Amino acid sequence: MTYAQEKLEKDRVRAQRAPKFTFMAQGYDRFDRRQHTPQDGTIVVKTQPYGCPRNGTAKHCFIADAVTGQFIGLVYEGSLKRLIKI
Repeated sequence: MTYAQEKLEKDRVRAQRAPKFTFMAQGYDRFDRRQHTPQDGTIVVKTQPYGCPRNGTAKHCFIADAVTGQFIGLVYEGSLKRLIKI
């Protein structure tokens, strides 16, 4: 297994264990749609890339896909609604 494959697997497993959020565009995410902004209703997890400001700085956070763990981008923290486990 190569380093890249190993990293992808670790990211996928980490994303499956992390708390899940539903993305619904609010604030800047609503009128400043960028290529990295997911569609409304997408299930995501918060992630912390190495060397980046902590999540919550300036009311923004980094997100990744909840299934694959692939990095999506930086979004407004108010756009995330926590999913509740039943």
